[in-house]
Amino acid sequence: MNPSVVTQKTILLLLLIALGVGVWLTQTSFRAAVLFEQYQRQQEAWLDNPEYLTTESWLAAGEDLYVATLTSGLAEYYHNYALLLGSERTLGAQDITSEQRQSILNDAIEVHTLGVKNQPTHPIGWAYLARVKAMAGQFDGVFDLAMERIYTLGPWIMQHQIMVAQVAQRYWPYMSQNSRYQAASMLQLALSNPGNDIEILNLLGHSELLFNQLCPMLDQSTLTETSQAACQPEP
Repeated sequence: MNPSVVTQKTILLLLLIALGVGVWLTQTSFRAAVLFEQYQRQQEAWLDNPEYLTTESWLAAGEDLYVATLTSGLAEYYHNYALLLGSERTLGAQDITSEQRQSILNDAIEVHTLGVKNQPTHPIGWAYLARVKAMAGQFDGVFDLAMERIYTLGPWIMQHQIMVAQVAQRYWPYMSQNSRYQAASMLQLALSNPGNDIEILNLLGHSELLFNQLCPMLDQSTLTETSQAACQPEP
């Protein structure tokens, strides 16, 4: 056979393969977008009427979205899907079993991990990962790394500060010294910033964590007056 003919056929075959892959990726992304939108509508419907969905149907819908999300490879779907998994509707359902809850958290960890691998410099993804690792009781090296990345990549953002405060408030006894240091460093910035300090203080309240754990770790001279007063024991 003429070599030029072989070359032309090879090129044509490669073009057809590339076209097929492109169509498949487009269809997959579209399917993921549609399923995610449907899943969000289900959550909104539940908020209006808690009897609208059963846990079984909710988790079944989640399985479809899980496959589509992993196939699409889009970081925004990774994190958004994992957030839906960790939503009140999913984890707060009265009829959910402990096995289902752990399975859901494991899926959320997996997907958030893919998200931070896809976008390693986005601090909010690391904050999501730290939160769900804490919810699953997994205070390991990955949790410590996530806490560190939140601090190094976006410590000044209020949303991140609030999420770190929530994790510290609920899970401080289980956190390593390193992750406690990262949390305290984040909250040092929050409590030194007028405006941010009120949000964090409202969240922590007059808690043992604030008085006995965080305040002794903070540089009092940089705190706002409100934060300094909150660190003082009540007369």
